[in-house]
Amino acid sequence: MRLEDEVRVVQFAQGVGSDSELINRFQQLGKREKVIVFSDLSGFVQDLNPTEAEVDQANGLREQIGIELPESVLKGHWLATMQHILFMPGDHCDALNTLLLYLFRIVYQRHYTLLKGEADNWWYWDLSDQTIVESILEKHRTAIEDGYTNPSFRMEFETVARLWNKTGATAQVEPATVEPVTPPNPVFLSYDQVLTVSLNNLVTYMSPGLSILLSSLTNAFSVKYQIPTEQARKIVLAVLERYLIAMYNRSLFN
Repeated sequence: MRLEDEVRVVQFAQGVGSDSELINRFQQLGKREKVIVFSDLSGFVQDLNPTEAEVDQANGLREQIGIELPESVLKGHWLATMQHILFMPGDHCDALNTLLLYLFRIVYQRHYTLLKGEADNWWYWDLSDQTIVESILEKHRTAIEDGYTNPSFRMEFETVARLWNKTGATAQVEPATVEPVTPPNPVFLSYDQVLTVSLNNLVTYMSPGLSILLSSLTNAFSVKYQIPTEQARKIVLAVLERYLIAMYNRSLFN
């Protein structure tokens, strides 16, 4: 998820702007991008440690927000159930992502009450103030520009761009048939596992070298700019997209 969309998600949780605008934006994405949104949103929710009561509250909103998913989707091992539904035949991304948005809002509000204004985390700043939003985005854009123009990383990014253009995100395959049975001992997937499974379900072939180089660049950016891995990942993908546009006139998910 691009930082601009992460800001919109946190604004959604703060009640800033129109709910339908963000939901519609995510619904307009391609399948691959929708799955990555699912990966990010589920990670955001997990990071905030939702309580059982908060999960039940979100479950109770299903009919109100027009979600056609069974009540069991947010019962018990809800994340494992959602991940299972995600990879079943059919397109369930829109419903899952919308439900995750509302669950994130509910859980976020508990944290926002305690952490509002925390200096080290923009999630808890007042994102109704457009000046604050622009400062967050401008800092991110500056890091992207620095990464793009830094000759130390040029060879690596050109190699990644060539691999991505060749094997990274072009052909879709039909999803495998999955029996709708919830495993007795659900296994929760990490962000990286969900993203890997998502890409492997959506592309014919994913170069191992591509994955290794992306991970290496992410770690290098995290160290260079003294930022968390997730933030570094967003910058690396944004820089990669700049290279893809310059070299092949395409975006990440064309």
